[in-house]
Amino acid sequence: MNGSTRSKLFLGISSGIYFSTFLLGLTALPPGPWTHTVMAAVEKNPAQSNRSTQKAPAIKSIGTVSDVSGNAWIIRNSKKIPAQAGEPVFDGEDIITEDGAQVKLVLTKKEAAFLVKKESHLNIRKTSPDSWWIDLDHGMLLSYVKPSPSSSLKSRFQVKTRNAVMGVRGTIFFIKAEPNKDVFLCTCSGMVSIDNKAIIIGKHHDSPKLIKAGPQPLAKRLLATEKGEDHTDAEAAALAKLIE
Repeated sequence: MNGSTRSKLFLGISSGIYFSTFLLGLTALPPGPWTHTVMAAVEKNPAQSNRSTQKAPAIKSIGTVSDVSGNAWIIRNSKKIPAQAGEPVFDGEDIITEDGAQVKLVLTKKEAAFLVKKESHLNIRKTSPDSWWIDLDHGMLLSYVKPSPSSSLKSRFQVKTRNAVMGVRGTIFFIKAEPNKDVFLCTCSGMVSIDNKAIIIGKHHDSPKLIKAGPQPLAKRLLATEKGEDHTDAEAAALAKLIE
């Protein structure tokens, strides 16, 4: 190390010591306008500020549990926590209901409300600012989706079952997906598309369908059936009140 380098190093260390001593001296002095001004200037210096105090942006929920009966759960970060009224639901989380249980879920901006009925398991994700994807592994789901203010015919909500994907814009609909059975769909009121190949229009439970599994074209797997007894107008009306 030559003399010039040693001099620069000595000056750098000395400056750091003097600056630290200067700050300690300021804190020891009685408060006054000039001390406040100097300390404020130091704190505004990005090189001297404590960056560790900056908070990470909060993760926002996509919905809230409004009501629970029986034993129901939310899978969050691979952990099973009890579903309770007022509990937030975050993007990509699962909802599970046991026998005799049900959960009502309302989306944050009240675009839709859902009744997850007994013995059900679903996952919900927000795929864009105004679109959602629900993967119904098994169970029963009653949904009340507000009509979209947009003139677009693109489905805002898509519900995937093992036999088909249902697309929805503004509809009351019910899906029942039991293991090793055909998927039941009731378009209680409104319009539902199936795999972007068939459109079911319902007025009052007048177009219930069974969707069979298999490699055949949808036209051969889509069958008319009876309404079923697993959902009621009163349940749909209760969901509507949650998003008024």
